[in-house]
Amino acid sequence: MRGGCFTQNYQRGYILAEGALEQIPLGAPQEQVLITLGTPSTVATVSGEVFYYISKRTEQTTSLTCSRFSAGSSGARTRDRLAPNR
Repeated sequence: MRGGCFTQNYQRGYILAEGALEQIPLGAPQEQVLITLGTPSTVATVSGEVFYYISKRTEQTTSLTCSRFSAGSSGARTRDRLAPNR
């Protein structure tokens, strides 16, 4: 039996399109930001001039326990139980 690692990535909230930030020059008007990035997650409550795009990325890795069979010099088979790496 062979073991392995499985990684699952999760993203919640705003998903930024690749290359989107490069399309917005520093000091660009709000309209350009809205057209490029879409509706913000929230807007500053004091002036309304600051847009917040909120997201969270998480990664979960699962490692399975595996067994390894090997033959010694006498031809006898042995079984080693390998624990997952932590």
